Amino acid sequence: MRPPVIFRMFAPAAMVLGIALTVAGSGCADAKVESGEVSVLEFIPDNQRAAILAGTSRYDATSAIHAARDKVQGTGKTLIFPQGTYYVGEIKFSGTNYQIRTDGVTFRQKPGLTGDNQLHPIITFTADANNIRMGDVRLIGNIATDRDEYSHGIAVLAADNITIGNVYGENIRGDVLYTYGRATSEAEHQRNLVTGVVTGRNIYRCIVAMAGGEAKIAGIVQDGPVGYRDFDAEPNREGAYQPVIARIGSIQGSVVQITSDDPNVINEYIRIDSLDLDGSRIANSTPNHPHHPGVNAIALSINRVASVDIRELRVENYPSYPVALFDRWKSVRIGTLDFRNSNTVETTYKAIVLQHGMAGEGVLTIDRVVGRLADPSRMVLRSDEGMLKVDVGRMDTSGGPRGVYLTGRIGGVRLKGKGFQ
Repeated sequence: MRPPVIFRMFAPAAMVLGIALTVAGSGCADAKVESGEVSVLEFIPDNQRAAILAGTSRYDATSAIHAARDKVQGTGKTLIFPQGTYYVGEIKFSGTNYQIRTDGVTFRQKPGLTGDNQLHPIITFTADANNIRMGDVRLIGNIATDRDEYSHGIAVLAADNITIGNVYGENIRGDVLYTYGRATSEAEHQRNLVTGVVTGRNIYRCIVAMAGGEAKIAGIVQDGPVGYRDFDAEPNREGAYQPVIARIGSIQGSVVQITSDDPNVINEYIRIDSLDLDGSRIANSTPNHPHHPGVNAIALSINRVASVDIRELRVENYPSYPVALFDRWKSVRIGTLDFRNSNTVETTYKAIVLQHGMAGEGVLTIDRVVGRLADPSRMVLRSDEGMLKVDVGRMDTSGGPRGVYLTGRIGGVRLKGKGFQ
């Protein structure tokens, strides 16, 4: 069953706020607007407004939006989008100190973007953007006709202090939300992004992808097929990307990756209050992403990160091992790990949580493990090289042993030797 997606719908903002408008004869950019508020409709020809409000417009509103944006930059004013559907190319929000009222608004990107291996988001917060607040928004892309995988919904590119409401993305040929930050200079850092719930349906790449930067996200919801990952904290290998810091309220999806593709960049801190991953939700986008993980996907991968803190982790319906730890992590802490109907067919490691390679000095701390193993050959914890250091408070499991190649404590009892515990 798909999770419900709720959008708050309002009457056109000009009606709600009672804006005083004196329209010039052309109905375009010379409008006189009450101080403190600017409506984007006053930069759009009169004969195009009804179709926008009805959701049927094919008028390219990009230039009009940019003209309206220029009127509010640096002023503390509010740029108002009356409820409707705006047909756009690539919108850029730059400058400082303004608000964008978008509740009940859809941005539909026009087709025909070039396949030039460059970013073509529906909305971009540029590197000079700072102290901007935007409301809830719905984004519709062109997954079937765009090229490459960079036509994101929203891209926050080294921008600071950006606040965004709930975001719903559909048919996006990229990520619904993409962040970018580099450590090469202060100007390229991305800091203090705050968002509501980010939801995606038929997404070519990820619902949220962080190639560097810092974000606080209320939630991530998989509402349909996703080609790559629901959440991907993955600085790329080109070098000098900013380590990721992310605090996420909840994730409801199927595949999460907390890693770094660059061995020289170690992500700093990822916290997720509630992580609900179900293998039955796994489905590739249409058209298919070539690196879709498929039915044997790992639910949660952790690699090259200083600290991961997950308060509640539930994994269900993964035939292979659902949780994999790799190299160069220092601390992974899980409040409750609840596994169900997982690791039923994998024949090599037969574990719920697998440490691939040497864990180094990292410690896996779990307050409580709950679940039933598929058969007596299965186990909860395992390292495939060296010893995995664990500190487990309670293990309320049945059906098989607790694990192998472990050191540390389970239930206050110190582990000895390398055999099954």
